[in-house]
Amino acid sequence: MSTQLGTIGETVVKLEFLRKGFEVYTGDDNTYLDFIVRDIKKGRLSKVEVKTTTRRNKNNTGWIVDIRRSYGDLPFEKENLDILAVYLEPIDRVKIFDANKIELKSMMTILDTEL
Repeated sequence: MSTQLGTIGETVVKLEFLRKGFEVYTGDDNTYLDFIVRDIKKGRLSKVEVKTTTRRNKNNTGWIVDIRRSYGDLPFEKENLDILAVYLEPIDRVKIFDANKIELKSMMTILDTEL
């Protein structure tokens, strides 16, 4: 995936959080997360990682998402995150996951029936 496509995904996800009434805080690019959101009503901060995909699975019933960390091809580490947000670029859709419930380390599939 291109850096530009990843940047588009992060921007779309930030906009999604803003529309839902969250505050969005962006740090520098050398961190393990993409940004932090603050739920204004609850006052809670959440660390967010964004993954963008354009890949369909072999049966054309869902989307394949590489959830490994970009730098060094390292496995996904839910311990450092609160939210995994996936941007499905071809259908312009965002799917939000509780990072603590993800047991996978490298690839995941989001079925069309889950959208």
